[in-house]
Amino acid sequence: MQMKTREINATSLEKARALFESKAINRIEIGTVQGLYNIHAAHFGGLYVTHRLWNCMRY
Repeated sequence: MQMKTREINATSLEKARALFESKAINRIEIGTVQGLYNIHAAHFGGLYVTHRLWNCMRY
């Protein structure tokens, strides 16, 4: 069952808040593709099919 946009927004906001409150954001490398990937995975992991985006970026 797909999540509705409202549910995705609420969940991603919770994940972003947790990323900052846990200070995990401080362990992510700044200014690199890997750092961006890590932030994206923490923020949107499980909400979207991210591997399709990643595969498109590789080619």
